[in-house]
Amino acid sequence: MDRIEMVEKLREKAGVSYEEAKAALEASDWDLLDAVVLLEKEGKVRDAAYSTKRSAKDEHKQSGAKEEKPKGEGFEKFLRFCGRIIHKGNTNSLVVLRNGERKFSLPVTAFALLLIFAFYFTIPLIIVSLFFGFHYKFSGKDLGKDSINNVMEKATHAAEAVKREVQKEMKDDTKTLKEELKEMQEEIKADLKEIQEEIDEMLEDLEEDEDKK
Repeated sequence: MDRIEMVEKLREKAGVSYEEAKAALEASDWDLLDAVVLLEKEGKVRDAAYSTKRSAKDEHKQSGAKEEKPKGEGFEKFLRFCGRIIHKGNTNSLVVLRNGERKFSLPVTAFALLLIFAFYFTIPLIIVSLFFGFHYKFSGKDLGKDSINNVMEKATHAAEAVKREVQKEMKDDTKTLKEELKEMQEEIKADLKEIQEEIDEMLEDLEEDEDKK
């Protein structure tokens, strides 16, 4: 049964206008039983023989099978779903900040595309940028929630903790290296002093030999 036949059937059985029958079916996702119930709730059903759920169920039984949904309706639902996702992605943003100052923002849709087509570039770039004072948060009606942004803040704090640890280790290594260089310098000075003393002794011996001659 196509949609026009469904509208005509509902119009005849429920005693409503063509526009009312079509609107009820559209609002009920083209389910005949749900359309009857909707019209009954709105007080538009004028045919008492078809104004109850039992009558509608009987009508379904008489038809011998469940009404088939129009072809292509599943694809239309998928397109509408994709449209809602894209709309939410465009109305929510990923904000990039540094030292509390907002640098720029990127629509979540664009960020999602980067993750899909450049995942192995985007993720390392984000991780590295965390060590240079950048951090990220979401803004918008759907994603700009404290629960989501708290997770982003935890990632930022973790990166800062690792950064401090690396800096501390580098500082300790630098201090150790300076101490080792100082020790080497002292050793070199001592060696040079010994060499100088040996040279002086050799010169004195030479002078003594010269005097004896």
